[in-house]
Amino acid sequence: MFSLSLKFTIKFKKLAVCILLPWLISACDNKNELLIQGYVEGDFMYIAAPASGVLKVLSVKKGDRVQPDALLFALESESETQQYLQAQHQLDVEQSNLADLQSGRRTTELDVLRAQLNGAIAAKRLAYSKLTRNEKQAKSGAISEFELETHRSDYNQKAAVVEELQNRLSADKLPARDAQQQAQTARIEAAKSALHQSQWALDQMTRYASVTSQVFDTFYQVGEWVPAGSPVVSLLPPGKHKIRFFISATQLPLVKVGKEIKVILQPGTAPIGATIDYISADAEYTPPVIYSNERRDKLVFLIEAKASESQAEDLHPGMPVTVDLSL
Repeated sequence: MFSLSLKFTIKFKKLAVCILLPWLISACDNKNELLIQGYVEGDFMYIAAPASGVLKVLSVKKGDRVQPDALLFALESESETQQYLQAQHQLDVEQSNLADLQSGRRTTELDVLRAQLNGAIAAKRLAYSKLTRNEKQAKSGAISEFELETHRSDYNQKAAVVEELQNRLSADKLPARDAQQQAQTARIEAAKSALHQSQWALDQMTRYASVTSQVFDTFYQVGEWVPAGSPVVSLLPPGKHKIRFFISATQLPLVKVGKEIKVILQPGTAPIGATIDYISADAEYTPPVIYSNERRDKLVFLIEAKASESQAEDLHPGMPVTVDLSL
């Protein structure tokens, strides 16, 4: 009799469990739907140089804290330095040419023209004296008309030389014409642009921190060749952390941009607050990282949230977290 009663009790308990188990599982699932497994990712700054070169100086290492304007690294810049010096020299030459055009010829050059003019005037006077004397002789028939014309032509040539030198001397005392000066000014502006470009290229070979941040990683060692545009250092500024997690399509109504959520870093610790700032418009079949072995939906949506800078101190890239959507 006792054995029969015991068997009946056991069967009743099994029947109760079978009846209640689906409800209990459903209740647990409803509760767990608001707890999502996620992870922390950093918004890194990747610092690179626009030109190739050998890494000459690496002033930081992983984990360092750097302040704005702190030296990060420098590439070998001999070629850029030579281009800058050449551009500076070209600018100096163009500026000197403009000054020369604005001031006219030098004093020594003007003295040479004055000496040539004085000689030409003396030759003109001699030719005039000969012409006057030959004109008197021609009247008396002492010389032919042809000889007289020869002396007159010689005088005219001497007079023309004097006039040419006088005009040259007057012109060379004046600055160059406006069109020449404008053209030279344009050459100076082009030289300045080339100088600024070479200065920029030289500056880019040495990179500094723009904000207070932590050196997350370095990718090259001193002496290695760094291709153009290849990051040498990655920085993580304060507060540049984001919590990433995936939810199913049925959970989408639970989230929206601007919603406050709780993020649990470790079991038993107080959660920190975060704000959803991104909801993916595209569904994915599998998230890149999954920290839970619980039942997963086939289609999921990426959600990103950011914590305040003061609360983000305990966040580290790669850290698994639990997101509570029950707020």
